[in-house]
Amino acid sequence: MSFLLDTDTCSHHMKRPTGLTHRFIQHMGRLSADQREVLLLAAVEELRYEEIAGILSIPVGTVMSRLSRARNTLRNLVTERASTLRVVK
Repeated sequence: MSFLLDTDTCSHHMKRPTGLTHRFIQHMGRLSADQREVLLLAAVEELRYEEIAGILSIPVGTVMSRLSRARNTLRNLVTERASTLRVVK
């Protein structure tokens, strides 16, 4: 099972995609397929680690590791973007 993140499909299902939404979708696309898959199951589908492990046929520890790496990657991408902005007076 692999979850693909298609910007066009996501934008079609949203009423008015914002710039922030578009950037988030782009950031999600930069995750590995394994990380994206676990993150979507945990955050969107609100499944427990054990449920995700069962669905993907992987150990719970692997779910936790992939989820941690996905969150760290997203955090770094958001921080990277914020640090490139400059204050205009």
